[in-house]
Amino acid sequence: MAAPVDVSPILLAAQSVDFAARSAAEEQLKLFHEQNFPVYIGSIATELATPTKPVDSRRMAGLLLKTMLTAKEEARKQHLHARWVALDPTIKQHVREALLATLTTEAKEVRHTAAMALAAVAAIDLPRKVVCQGTQSPDIRIRVASFECLHAIASLYYSKLVPYMTEIYTITVKAIKEDQEEVALQAVEFWSTISEEEADRMEEQDPSAPCLHFMKAAAPHLVPILLEMLLKQEEGQELDDTNWNISIAAGTCLGLAARVVQDDIVPMVMPFITTNISKHTTPADWHFREAATFAYGSILDGPQPSAFASTVKQALGFLLSAMKDPHPSVKDTTAWTIGRIFEFLHAHDIEPPIITQETLPPIMAVLIESLKDEAHVAYRVSCAISHLAIGFQGSESVGLGVWALMWQG
Repeated sequence: MAAPVDVSPILLAAQSVDFAARSAAEEQLKLFHEQNFPVYIGSIATELATPTKPVDSRRMAGLLLKTMLTAKEEARKQHLHARWVALDPTIKQHVREALLATLTTEAKEVRHTAAMALAAVAAIDLPRKVVCQGTQSPDIRIRVASFECLHAIASLYYSKLVPYMTEIYTITVKAIKEDQEEVALQAVEFWSTISEEEADRMEEQDPSAPCLHFMKAAAPHLVPILLEMLLKQEEGQELDDTNWNISIAAGTCLGLAARVVQDDIVPMVMPFITTNISKHTTPADWHFREAATFAYGSILDGPQPSAFASTVKQALGFLLSAMKDPHPSVKDTTAWTIGRIFEFLHAHDIEPPIITQETLPPIMAVLIESLKDEAHVAYRVSCAISHLAIGFQGSESVGLGVWALMWQG
């Protein structure tokens, strides 16, 4: 294999805010790529794996490697795969070793890009069992990166997962329940990625890219585990929208699952909600109330409105009273869930209506009063009011006079 070229200056310049410098660097990379691909890919891999190189250049090297190995468009993907297969074996081995070495690097963002590139390599010429074995490594960085590989594979090579799903289900569930949170988050992300991919396929209805319904098959066993994770909230998490922990990740995954499991998810979740939403025995019971409220709000997008017809009016009344809950996290999630009810279950063409001319005044009274709450709660309430107003578009059942009267109050 030819000696690698130092590409640090070019990769850094390609990220410059100076347009001329950035354009010149991009042109250099393009020419290098076209004129001597074997040396180019080897040099990029060396950059990625060298700990003394700048983090910014290493991260970009990882992204470039990924784009050299895979693409969404099938014809382009096949071209890239064929080019990789035709490479000199010593160069391919160098790239594999560079990617594997980078999985233990200290820089998280560099590990992440290496994991995505490694997923592309794995899909071409590594047994997936190799990636699965990495999830059992004693090194937490390798476990995290291996799960990152898995959800990258789930997105890029969804249709090839069938023979591996039983094993993947087992290792993801084990990680969610037993591993450290950093690993568990990536295991949950695998199922979020599966749900997003399946929602896209169900919407597109492309016969050449069918939905294989992995989430629907896993849901009866996976949903109870996600619900259990909802109870692992952090005190004060409602104050930071950038906060990401296993509770928030599980709720997000539950919401994505609802889009593909649809009506069938409702009976899987409702027992958890009814058991926990009114727990008030000890101060710590806020965890149960918040988790149950989060679960209800999360599953509203996906099932038909009729799936909630027997519960939504009672639920809305309960949630409005919960806007006086003593715990701020419960109030925050309650306001968010009320907004979700208005967004997905309240519209002029949904029968029977959950809000009428008679029920609107007490609803508005609670919401207006709650605008005086802490800023993060008031923001959720303002969003809820916006969804409430949008839901009346096209309706003749509630006059503008009633709406104006509420604001005068």
